Amino acid sequence: MKGAVENWLNELVRFMQETLTEVLDASMTATAAWDLDKPREELVFTVPAQIAVMTSQIIWTEDVEVAFEEFEAGNEDAMKNTMRFVLLVLKV
Repeated sequence: MKGAVENWLNELVRFMQETLTEVLDASMTATAAWDLDKPREELVFTVPAQIAVMTSQIIWTEDVEVAFEEFEAGNEDAMKNTMRFVLLVLKV
């Protein structure tokens, strides 16, 4: 795009992307301390809703990947343990 308006809009998009990246990074850092520094239900209200959902999905995916790796390594209870943890989290 060319022109002052187009340049301004492109700069706005870039700034929004950088801001969302920073907020997501901060949210991921904060989730490392879930239930240590703050209960999860309080932490969810400190970031935008979509970021809270995305962070939860990233953490869930990481947990499931670890469970699959543990299962492949011979831990037959890995998936059951992960499921118990997920159900416990959902009750909060």
